[in-house]
Amino acid sequence: MTRQTLLENFSARLRDHLKQRFRGRLPSAAAFAVQFNWQCQHSPLAISGETARRWIRGNSLPDETRLTVLVEWLGLDLQQVFSHAPEPAAELGADLQTSELLKLFMQMETPKKQLVLDFLRSLT
Repeated sequence: MTRQTLLENFSARLRDHLKQRFRGRLPSAAAFAVQFNWQCQHSPLAISGETARRWIRGNSLPDETRLTVLVEWLGLDLQQVFSHAPEPAAELGADLQTSELLKLFMQMETPKKQLVLDFLRSLT
């Protein structure tokens, strides 16, 4: 999956979930940022309206910590976000394994992620 495809997938899923949360209407970037920041209890995870706009338009992706907030708040499904077109049934099992690996990887702390990446690079 290309970065552009990933950005488009994330943006589409985010917009869908925001519409569900905001009674069928896509909120403004400023309103989204306020609600997101409320979910974070105004911690260092707070975002600006510009960051919210970039996520909604598919110009950037949140970091893993902010992505976790979105998953918990909006119920985003990481498998949907990080997958592309539906796979044939024969490949579905492999796709589910990949999704599970990605989910586990996203839950790791940064030092552990680096260890995993170093290990995988040593295998190639």
